[in-house]
This record gives sequence, structure tokens and C-alpha cells, in this order.
Amino acid sequence: MSKEINTNSMIGEGAIFEGKFHVAGSFRIDGHFEGELTVKDHLFISPVGKLKTDTVYTKTIAVAGIFMGNIEASEEVLLLSTGRVLGNIKSPKMVIEPGVVVQGTIDITGKPGASPKIEIPSLDEDRFSKKISNKNIKSQGSTEDLPNI
Repeated sequence: MSKEINTNSMIGEGAIFEGKFHVAGSFRIDGHFEGELTVKDHLFISPVGKLKTDTVYTKTIAVAGIFMGNIEASEEVLLLSTGRVLGNIKSPKMVIEPGVVVQGTIDITGKPGASPKIEIPSLDEDRFSKKISNKNIKSQGSTEDLPNI
């Protein structure tokens, strides 16, 4: 994610916005926003910014402020050290700096729209149900003192 982002729209520090907002480019929040938000390109929440929404849909997002809601980013999520996220995050790529607080689940699939396929090997039930007797233990000394397993 590039450090230099051209911002099409922003909510300035001290400003409060409630409602629906759909941005065709990039969006920066230095104030407070509560409502429905869709950002086509990049969303940046500054250290003084606060966003409260159900789910934000964007290509990339950088959180340095407070985010309350769910994040669905098609490319990347960057959580900066001052960032606070209360909600679930879904993205193919994520960068987390030390100091970030996240309360929710994180789903990193590796590529957009993909869910990892995990195969769990079956357990050999007989292997776990067999008892081992003292007669099967080879030892230099006596096996009389060994407990039965």
C-alpha cells in the first residue's frame, strides 16, 4: 500500500457526518463519520478520525484512528500503531503494526474471494484404543514396577 494517497474526499477534523456516503476514489476521515460507507479505492482513518458503520467495502484501508464495524477490503488492510478496530476484518492481505488493538475476527484468505481449503486427516481409532502392556516394553531392568497403561 502506497504511503502517498491522493484523496478525492475527506471529513475534516472536528466535523461530524451521519448518513450514506459512496466515494468513487479515495476518502480520508479526520473527523467523525457514522453510517453507510463504500469507498472504491483507498480509505484512511487518521489518528483523530472515528468511523462507525455496519460494514465498509473498499479496495484498501489504513486505520490509525477508531473503527467500529466490519471491514471488507478487496486488496489490503493496514492497521497502524494508533489504530483501534472493534469488528471483523476480511482481506487477502494485512499489515499490523505493534500497538494495534483489534476486538473481532480476522479472515486473511490470501487472494480476493478465495477461502482456504484445509484437509484434516482422519484419526486411526484402533491406534488410540490399543492398550500397551508391560510385556511390550523392552528394558534392562524389571518391568514389575511399571504401571499398566
